[in-house]
Order: sequence, then structure tokens, then C-alpha cells
Amino acid sequence: MTPIDRAQTVRPEAPVVVATTEVLRNALYDQEQAPDLVVLDPPRSGAGGKVMRKVGRAGPRRVLYISCNPTTLAPDLKELVPFGYRVLAVQPVDLFPQTYHVETVVLLERG
Repeated sequence: MTPIDRAQTVRPEAPVVVATTEVLRNALYDQEQAPDLVVLDPPRSGAGGKVMRKVGRAGPRRVLYISCNPTTLAPDLKELVPFGYRVLAVQPVDLFPQTYHVETVVLLERG
């Protein structure tokens, strides 16, 4: 079974795929055209440089990155800069009141 077979297609008419990080690594290259949007919600350790560079090479128009760790958010986003991505919006979300944990949602766009 190929990574695309394992991935769930959200909208058949659009190149949008829901996938785990493992599936994403190969699925991005199996697309005939770049996806419009890639949503990343990595573990606390971050997506890592290898995944972020693959996302950059796949060339989605936008990337939505949901981070639970600002320490790994910055290095992950830095990997997209050479591919022409810029931050459009950053929104902290306090899902865990009275703790130091804050989710951060970042929207990036290529171009």
C-alpha cells in the first residue's frame, strides 16, 4: 500500500491530503501538483529539519504550523525561509489556563 493509499483525501478536486508525518514524507512527492495547504501539528519535539525541508520542496502555497513548543517552532520555521515562505500571522492559544503551556498557530505563505 502506497502512502497516498494510506492518506485520507479530504477534497478530491483539491490536492489536500491528511497524513501522519511518516506518510507525509512520501505523499508530498506523489502529488502531481503542489498542495494548496499543508497543516503541521508535530509533537513537542517539532517536525524537524528533514520534514520541514520536504514540505518546502513540495511547495504548498500555504503552511499552517501548530506548535506546542516555541523552542522547536523557531528552528522548524527557519527551514522554510530558503523556500520563500514568510509568516503571515501568529496566534498564541491558551488551551491550558494556569500553566505555562501555550499553543502557537503560525500561517506561512510562499512567495
